[in-house]
Formats: sequence, structure tokens, C-alpha cells
Amino acid sequence: MSNSFVSFYFHIVDMAPAPNTRPREEHGVWLPPVGNASRIVSHHLFCFNGMAVYDLGNVAEAPEGSEVYSTRSLYHYSSTFWALNYDATVNSVNYGHFADWNHVGFDHGDRTINWVGFAGEQRRLGLQREQPWVHTLLPENHQPYEFSMDGRYGGLSGELSVLIALIAFSIRPEWLFHGLNNCMRQGQWGGHQHRHGRIDGRGMVVKVYTMPGMSTAQELREFEATRIFPA
Repeated sequence: MSNSFVSFYFHIVDMAPAPNTRPREEHGVWLPPVGNASRIVSHHLFCFNGMAVYDLGNVAEAPEGSEVYSTRSLYHYSSTFWALNYDATVNSVNYGHFADWNHVGFDHGDRTINWVGFAGEQRRLGLQREQPWVHTLLPENHQPYEFSMDGRYGGLSGELSVLIALIAFSIRPEWLFHGLNNCMRQGQWGGHQHRHGRIDGRGMVVKVYTMPGMSTAQELREFEATRIFPA
């Protein structure tokens, strides 16, 4: 599928640890809360039509006929992204079959294209060519050790909900729409020049939905496998 024509809705829910939540650490490392300890701060629905992002406002659900394609909950703290593959504001974290938080990580594949998503095995992005979007999306400890001028290397594919979350974390909340619209554009996605918004303890849930008549789950899976961010 061409990057120019994929369309979908996505919902960004800003969340934070509930008041009086007991801080959680393991070996001095901050961990997101478990149980029902994440509260909703705000939420916005957006539409990406393959060319630009449109803000549909403070809406809790996608339009009728849309189906949830993927859900990821994420927290940022000290340049680390923690994630779940379900909604932390609805489900009780680390209880029953709902697992505890895991890292966002990368898979390097054949080194010509990287993948990012929930529970990726590598902590750093693989070989790149100093593309501007690398510095937009990722704090330094997730940026690559190796760089090359070879045009075969670089680029990023991955879970749409995680990619959108990385864009959202890269911009302060009050500038969210501008950051999304700068990064998500026709053809291949890119970076922006705004100050980053990776605030310790900031959290969000990102849900991606199919768009009736415009995208299916299979088409979104195919899109995720493309070089969404360029080499």
C-alpha cells in the first residue's frame, strides 16, 4: 500500500498517575503504576487521510463503523518509554491476564529498515544516516550508535500506535496538533523543529481505528511494514 493513500482515525488519551498513587521503583528505576492507578487527563480524536492530520475535537469514540486496530498505553520517564498492549485507563494493570509494563524497543531486521513497537528487543535504533526525524522522535539513549551515508540503510517501520505516541511525546501537549501535522504527511513522515515534550511521568493511550470505506485492518498492517519514516 502506498503511504500516500492510507487513512485512519486515531485517539490520543493523555493520562497520569492518579493522585496519591504510591511511587513504584525497582532497583532505583521508576516504573509506571499498576492496578487502576492511571487517570484520564484529556482526549482528542484525529483523522489522517494520507496527506494531513485533522483534529476532530474532544471526542471519546471514533465514528460509527470504525474498528479498533491497535491500542497501546505508554509512559515516559527519564528518557525511557514503558508500554502496554491494552488500555491502562480501563483495565487493571498486572492483574489477571493483563501483563505488567514492558519497554518500547526496536528490531533491526536486515539493518536496511528498523521496526519499533511494544516489547522490541533492542533499546537503540539501528544504523541510520542522521535523518532529522531521529532526533525528533527519540531521546539520546534510544538513538543509534552507528551512522552511514549509504542510502540503503535507515528508515523506520512499526506499530502505528507506538509511532504516533513517539510523535506526541516529542511535542509539548499544547502543541500536539502542530507536531502531528508536521510529522504525518503525504508520502513519508518526518520530524519537526519544536521543543520536545518528553516530561517525566507523562502518559498516554493511543488507539488506531480503521476508516470505513478507506482502510481495513489488513491494509493498516501492510502500511506498518512500509518505510514510514524515510532512510
